[in-house]
Amino acid sequence: MLGNLKKGDEVVTIGRLHGIVDSIDQETKTVTLDCDGVYLVFDLSAIGQVKPSKEANEEKVDSDKKVEE
Repeated sequence: MLGNLKKGDEVVTIGRLHGIVDSIDQETKTVTLDCDGVYLVFDLSAIGQVKPSKEANEEKVDSDKKVEE
């Protein structure tokens, strides 16, 4: 899950805070989240869930449409 984490992903921390990944620092093992314009830094281990991105959902819908055709 965390290995595929990238800028723009919507995440939920283990404390139930929702945000969008702004940057990832592999050296310090931290992630900066944009929470409605407030930027917060968390340990990567604080990420509890990565929500499917809108792009991934759009790609799934497109592929589902192709299957139906």
